[in-house]
Amino acid sequence: MLIMILCFVLQQSFVAGVYYWMQSSSYQV
Repeated sequence: MLIMILCFVLQQSFVAGVYYWMQSSSYQV
């Protein structure tokens, strides 16, 4: 159960990080 929660949190933070990076990179262009 703990592994599933860890995977879920990592996936959410990764998606948020990629989304934020895409927005910041689009602002730089």
